[in-house]
Amino acid sequence: MMNITVACLDMAGTTVADDGSVMAAFGAAAAEFGIVPGAPGYDEVIAFVHETMGQSKIEVFRELLGSEERAQQGNRIFEETYAESVRAGLVAPLPGAAETITALRAAGIRVCLATGFAPGTRDALLDALGWRPLIDLALFRVPGFGRGVLVATLFYWQLRGRPVMRMSIAVIFMVFSGLLIHESHGLIESHFSIFSLLAFLLSLLFGLPLGVL
Repeated sequence: MMNITVACLDMAGTTVADDGSVMAAFGAAAAEFGIVPGAPGYDEVIAFVHETMGQSKIEVFRELLGSEERAQQGNRIFEETYAESVRAGLVAPLPGAAETITALRAAGIRVCLATGFAPGTRDALLDALGWRPLIDLALFRVPGFGRGVLVATLFYWQLRGRPVMRMSIAVIFMVFSGLLIHESHGLIESHFSIFSLLAFLLSLLFGLPLGVL
């Protein structure tokens, strides 16, 4: 039987009821650029927002608004509007969410919350809910990177300090050194990456500062 040690849960809409605050914040940001109910393309924008719920918000705005400047402006308005909803008490735990998290931890299962919110919004939400003592880790989607970053972070968080993690890091280091040597067509200087990474591996193995090695 599989032994579950980590539970990773989404926030808005899964463990947190926001009473439509996320969509309202998106609406406020869209209105800044003339995307309002009845305007051409409004329905398509709302549909896209629903489809990408849970993704990094800045990535959604980049897709919708095109330029980086407009995306940053839209994301800022979204974050400010949603933060106002949090301060106004318009977000609350979904029924049974806190109890479920507490029960998971009591069973020895560590709890991670993942979200597409920026770190500031995520932290404000955790503070408003009083959930910091309930969870072990809170992740956010790094703009420009896919779900693999979250998976890698969870993998490291779960296995850090264990031999399998140290061996995995060693293999990754050597693979990248091999790729570097291959891509440089065997350039002699590229082989020094192996010696440099060996210092990091020794530090990792013995837990010593690099200066001691």
